[in-house]
Amino acid sequence: MKWCILLSTMLLCLSVMAEQTVLVQDDHLQGVVSVVYSGSEENPKGETDHRGMLQLEKICEPQVVFIARPSSPFYETGKARCLQEMEVLTIRVTAKPFYSNLLINRDNFLESGDYAAAALASNEIAARTTDAESSHEERIKAIESFARYLELTEAASAVSFDERQGARVASDDFVEALRHYQEREGLPASGQLDYQTLRQAAELDTGTILFEVLE
Repeated sequence: MKWCILLSTMLLCLSVMAEQTVLVQDDHLQGVVSVVYSGSEENPKGETDHRGMLQLEKICEPQVVFIARPSSPFYETGKARCLQEMEVLTIRVTAKPFYSNLLINRDNFLESGDYAAAALASNEIAARTTDAESSHEERIKAIESFARYLELTEAASAVSFDERQGARVASDDFVEALRHYQEREGLPASGQLDYQTLRQAAELDTGTILFEVLE
């Protein structure tokens, strides 16, 4: 950003570097001291203070993933993706016992046939892990679980292989079925398995499956 000030007959131009705040918090919104990385853990940007805050020059470009590795061994590493014009980038880090609750609840929901809740749990696990392969696998599990909730004839057909991405993705059949469901429920018919859709279908919120094990 460049600011120009007119002083008498002289034009003075000052370049001002915008700042960005990275905020690392746990699920109780408490600050967590963490080392912050941009893109990968090979690119450290600094450590947050006791409030979980770190001031940086505005380097957060859209879609760049920032990673927070807490100093405390009791937290999982967290991540967040930059969006355009963000002034504060919040990275949520999950306490290990809470992360364990998500895994246990996911399995319990699958065993009991509560597929919407299982999809919600898988979606949360995917959002909270920094391992790209594990995150992708959980998103696929969320799609397959929600396909069962929608009572698609073949849950496996909810996933197809995309040659361009070189990965498994939601199939056209699943996206169409999801859109129909969203329309019926008065939700934005995006065809995306988003948190709003999962929460309404499961009749649960994140806190419920995060802070306690449900039988």
